Amino acid sequence: YTIWNDRTRNLGVQNEDGTEGVIFLTGMNQLHMGLEFEGVYQPIDWFRFDLAWMFGNWKYTDDMEGSYRDYSNPEPTDFYYPVKDLYVGDAPQMGGTLGFTFFPAQGLTFSIITRYYANHYSQYDPFDRAADDPNDPSTYDRGQPWQIPSYFFANLHATYTVPVDWKGVGFGIFAHVLNLFDTVYISDAVDNSSYNAYRIGGDIVNPHMADAAEVFLGPPLSFNLGIQITY
Repeated sequence: YTIWNDRTRNLGVQNEDGTEGVIFLTGMNQLHMGLEFEGVYQPIDWFRFDLAWMFGNWKYTDDMEGSYRDYSNPEPTDFYYPVKDLYVGDAPQMGGTLGFTFFPAQGLTFSIITRYYANHYSQYDPFDRAADDPNDPSTYDRGQPWQIPSYFFANLHATYTVPVDWKGVGFGIFAHVLNLFDTVYISDAVDNSSYNAYRIGGDIVNPHMADAAEVFLGPPLSFNLGIQITY
């Protein structure tokens, strides 16, 4: 249970007379809470079972407001950021790992590691949520950032320690198959992308939806082999 308070930002503003100023904003508060579990169970010598699970709930807890006042101008410039109850983006808020490891012979290990991620909200800058009119709630954007579809993938790992010791030098062989089932998944995304959002007349058609996001696919099936030398 973690509270992050008073995230700050310097914001440049331009006055009507063309001069520039800076407003210092504070009060972008977040609450991060969740549960994590990790366990290992090895019922027999040649098999081990690993499990890890995480569930979180990360949100902005308050709207934020501020104002800028120039000493030569008695009228302040007000800012309002309606971010209360928006989920924090750019990281999965639920996920887990399930692993199966086999030891069929001395020095030989096979592992299948599966991973699952969900409740992953796309990346966005909360300071981009400034209301057009702080006094008009209809201009507030309280839409949640686009939620990336949950995804699952598996990796296969194998290692073998060669039973040879040559003048204190040892040898090992390893192999890894990443994304074993060649799963197509989105590993990261940007909400309301400046480059990829579907727009008509410059306006985003479906804010905070899939066709307004910029997505990054996870790596496809790949593998590598290698030899390890220890001394």
